[in-house]
This record gives sequence, structure tokens and C-alpha cells, in this order.
Amino acid sequence: MADEGTLLLWNGTAWGDFFSTVTSIQNLALLGVGTTADTTNRLSAKLNNTLFVAKTVAEGGDGNLRYKLSKESSSKTLSFLLQDNFSGRAEIGLTGDDDFHFKVSPDGSTWYEALKLIASSGLVSLPLGQLAFPATQNPSSDPNTLDDYEEGTFTPTFTAGTPPTGVTYSTQLGYYTKIGNQVDFYLRIVLTSKGSGGAGNATLAGLPFSANNPGATIAVCGLNIGNVTLAAGYAQAVALVNAGGTSVVIGLNGNNVAIGFTQWSEANNTSRFVVSGQYFV
Repeated sequence: MADEGTLLLWNGTAWGDFFSTVTSIQNLALLGVGTTADTTNRLSAKLNNTLFVAKTVAEGGDGNLRYKLSKESSSKTLSFLLQDNFSGRAEIGLTGDDDFHFKVSPDGSTWYEALKLIASSGLVSLPLGQLAFPATQNPSSDPNTLDDYEEGTFTPTFTAGTPPTGVTYSTQLGYYTKIGNQVDFYLRIVLTSKGSGGAGNATLAGLPFSANNPGATIAVCGLNIGNVTLAAGYAQAVALVNAGGTSVVIGLNGNNVAIGFTQWSEANNTSRFVVSGQYFV
């Protein structure tokens, strides 16, 4: 009825409003809402918003809403494909098996599988083998949360309480891996000149992160030194990370001798320092 803006239906005895009379529509071959359906997309809708809401208990429902999607067999695909202007950019679902896949694409042609949840075990798999953390850590107060991973290099230097000038090297190597608040590192320094004008404790500087500060030193590390003349009475040396700083000092132990530190004056022009260890930030 054009003048009423409604569709009427004759039920055999009387006319009635179509939408209040029809209670079911079954076995439609095609259905298009705001667009034309076709044999590939038999249900098509062109709209800006869609709402599905659970039927409440008061309405005779149970208040829950569950979408059920089913594929024919494990080897088939059941997925949501997200597109830019009909070109795929992301896909999630059971694609070719029963694992839960998360894929992305920059162009609709090349695809990267970023994450997979294994159906048989529930384990999380990273098919690309990498997990990226931001360049600036977002620390968590939860002790069970991994909030940082980083690896790289640094350039260690030889110095002292009163820094020397003119220090030269044949080797300056530094490597580190940081996981959460723990830093594992390795450094190797070989001098060709210890420089001049230095004084006080010899120091290996340049660690990539400042150590936390619970005391004077916070970590005892593995140490190998060569061509260093230790003071009389000392037989053992150990590397110590300075709390609150980015340097390592060489501690000394001996029989009946107070604990001391290697001095700049005890180094030689060909001294070698190799340290490996870990500390917390």
C-alpha cells in the first residue's frame, strides 16, 4: 500500500501488515540488505552499524548470546577476514586446521602469521619466532609480567677515580641481554696504553644500564685479568658492579689483608680485562 508506506499480505481471509503477519522466512536463496547478494556472497549487507543483543530472562531467554560458526571438517577454513576496500589486511580463525590463527597482510597478497593457539595443547605459538617490545620499557608492578627484552652492544672503557687521559685500546667489546630488570653482560678490554694522570680505583665503565642501588656493590661477576700488577698481599681479584652506576670495579682479596681495589697505577699498558656477569636495574 503505497500511500501508507507498508506492505500488506492476504492470508486467505483478511489483509494484514506483512511484517507483523510473517513470523518466519525459510530457505532463502539470496538475501541482500542495502546491497545485492550474489552466488558467492549469498547473504550481503551494506550498513554502518550492526547490533546483536541477548534475549533476556524476562523475555523468555537466558540472557546469554553465543555466535555459532561451523565448518565442514578440520581441513576447511572458518575465519573472519578484515579488508581495506575489499583487499585483505587481517584474518583470524581456524584456517586449514583446528588451531586458532592470527594473520596480517600489508597488501592483501603477502601474509604473516603472527600468533597461533595450538588446539591440542592450548600453547601459544609465535610462528615468526619474534616478540617485539617497545624501545622504552613500560614497567609492570606485577612480578609475573614480562615487560621488557632487549639485546645489543656497548663500548666499555678503562678509567679511574681520577680519570686518566690518552687511554688507547686494541680491543673494546661489550654485549648485553636485558630481560625484565635483569641484565646479562660480557665485556673485554685490552689496552695499548693506560694513559696518564689517573689515580684511585681502576674502573671499567660503560655498562648499558644503571644498576639498582641496595648497597655499595650489587653483583659479583666472572673476571679474567692479565698484565695487572696486584698490590702485595692480594692473591685474588673479582669484578663488582657499582650500585647506582654503570661501571665495574676490581675488588681484591688476600690472606689477613683488608679487602681492597685494583688501582689505576697497578694497570699496565697492555692490561687485559674480561668480565661476564649479571646485575639488576
